[in-house]
Amino acid sequence: TTNTAVAGTITIDSVISTSGGGTITIQGSSTGATVGNIVFGAGGGAVTAGGGAILIDTNNGSVTLGGTITASSTLTVNATTGITDIAGTAINVTGTSILSSPGSDITLGDNAADVTNFVGLNVTGANVTITEDSAPRFVGVNTVTGNLFMPSAGAISNLRGCRPDRDG
Repeated sequence: TTNTAVAGTITIDSVISTSGGGTITIQGSSTGATVGNIVFGAGGGAVTAGGGAILIDTNNGSVTLGGTITASSTLTVNATTGITDIAGTAINVTGTSILSSPGSDITLGDNAADVTNFVGLNVTGANVTITEDSAPRFVGVNTVTGNLFMPSAGAISNLRGCRPDRDG
C-alpha cells in the first residue's frame, strides 16, 4: 500500500495489477491534496484487478480512461466533471461497473478502436453515451439528466428491481 498526496492532475501510464482479490484505488483525498483530473492508462498501459476491484475517484475533476482496464469484480469511477476514454481503450469488467459524474457527461467506447464490455452497469450523469461491444445489463438506480445513447452489440436489459430515471 502506497499513499501519496498529489495536487493537480494524476497521470498513470504504466502497468498496475493485482491478483487474489486485491483492490486498486486511485482517488483524491478529502484530507490531502485536491486531485483535479485523473488520466488513467494514457500511455497504453494496463490496469488489471484479477479477482479484485478498481476504484478511480477524483474529488474535483474528470477521469480519462485509456489503455486496457480489466476488473473481474467491480469498476467504480467517480468524477465531478466528466468521464471519457481515449481512442483504442479496452474496458472489460465482468462484475458491476458504477460510473458516476452527476451533472456532467459520460462518453465511453465512441471510437471504432475501443472495446467496451460492461456486464452490470450503473450510471449517473448528464448526457451518457456508451457504445458497448456486448450485452449490458443496467443494475440499481441509474440517473441520466440529459440524453442516454447506448448502441450495443447485444440486447440491453435491466436487472429485476433496477430503476432507470431520466430527469430533464
